[in-house]
Amino acid sequence: MMLYFTYDEFTDNANGDEARTYANLVTNVLRNPHMERPQGESKIAEMTRQYVRFFVRLSGASFN
Repeated sequence: MMLYFTYDEFTDNANGDEARTYANLVTNVLRNPHMERPQGESKIAEMTRQYVRFFVRLSGASFN
């Protein structure tokens, strides 16, 4: 739930194009949580990656 609120804060302060960029970024991370994020990318991407990886490990599932 905390990830959702953080994402909401990022998009509250963004214009339409920036909000779409954040949405695409988060969607990409949700689809590819095993990929390391590039240096300098928005912090929301790395937060999402860590969030997904934690819950995948917690569930006992794998990325394969």
